[in-house]
Amino acid sequence: MQDARSWSSVVLLVAALAVPCAARAGVVIVTESEPPAKEAASAGEARKASARKGDLHLTGRLYASGKDVRLQGTRTDGDGKESGTVLFRGASDTIVVLNDRERTYFEISRADAKRLASSLESVRAQIRAQLETMSPEDRAAVEQAMQEFGGLGNGGAKKPPQPIKAVATGRTSEVEGRPCRQFDVQRGGKRIAEACVASWRDVGLEPDDLAGVRELAAFQRDVLEQVDWEGLESAPGSEVFELMEEIGGVPVRVRTMHEGKPIVVRVIDVQRKDIDPELFRVPTGYERTTLPG
Repeated sequence: MQDARSWSSVVLLVAALAVPCAARAGVVIVTESEPPAKEAASAGEARKASARKGDLHLTGRLYASGKDVRLQGTRTDGDGKESGTVLFRGASDTIVVLNDRERTYFEISRADAKRLASSLESVRAQIRAQLETMSPEDRAAVEQAMQEFGGLGNGGAKKPPQPIKAVATGRTSEVEGRPCRQFDVQRGGKRIAEACVASWRDVGLEPDDLAGVRELAAFQRDVLEQVDWEGLESAPGSEVFELMEEIGGVPVRVRTMHEGKPIVVRVIDVQRKDIDPELFRVPTGYERTTLPG
């Protein structure tokens, strides 16, 4: 009997350890930027024309399960093609940035953001002290160089971003067969993006399905508010994901500006499916590095 009980314990232990490796229910959202060549007869032809001209083309795939999120995407323009992957661990409020080419990764937590903000202010204080001992000509040159390098030498802190809000325009549209309502996304009364929002029902999701995405958007906002670094901004149009509860649905098309040019990103597919939990973990063999800079 003792052997039987022992074997039963082993079986239960193995089963318990196997649970975390089982596939987890989740959501996969596929996105793509719209080609600028509207005169082309079809989206396919426009995409080819865009690639020939070297216009910016973005593709993305978002995996969400509980509070975990994986974002992977590609950027293609005249300089070639780049890809990247970011993981978000909602339970620990940590972003993990993977470098697949070098098989490395680094992490950013709220504590890291606070340390970085403190370090930047310390550097600024040292620069300001050194500027006091320089000639007017040298001081002007250093101030110009520091201003170009993320505003390290500025005399004051970067103004905290104003709250954002979504304002319904009353217009409607359709994206990939899904009806959507138009919103202007505003910050400080200025329109920073346009979003067409499909209802949760029309997308086939529930608000809890994208809880991790909302937490990621809030995490990004908080980090940007803490780190006083001119030029450090959120991804174009990402602000709208902070407003999903307010707008009552999922943005299926976002129009914004990127590097001075208009860009439109749309959702082309939404799947509710089981997701391999390994997708939310750092791949085996990747070496952890320090936060760049």
